[in-house]
Amino acid sequence: MPSDPLTRDLRVVRCGRSHVRVDLVALPEIIFGTCAYTQSLVLVIFMGGLALGAWCIARCSLRIGNLLRGFALVEGIIGLSGVLFHPTYVSATQWLFNEVLPLVGAG
Repeated sequence: MPSDPLTRDLRVVRCGRSHVRVDLVALPEIIFGTCAYTQSLVLVIFMGGLALGAWCIARCSLRIGNLLRGFALVEGIIGLSGVLFHPTYVSATQWLFNEVLPLVGAG
């Protein structure tokens, strides 16, 4: 096996990519029942988040005094949302399966 730094870095990227696939596609796939709808939803949310973030920064970057502090704040918010994701997902899934889907019926 080659042990050059590029190959090692690509292995790490592939490992991270598979982890993201499990979190962002496999978990909502349980709700939707198919991978196509889930991948479409994840792609729309991801691209929408990129567009919204770019628009917000384009409008606000001139008013931010210290861009590094603003970047650190955004990274902190992203980290906090990552910590809160699992409990929110579990409670939302339980609510969906226990309260909403029984009202819809077995279509």
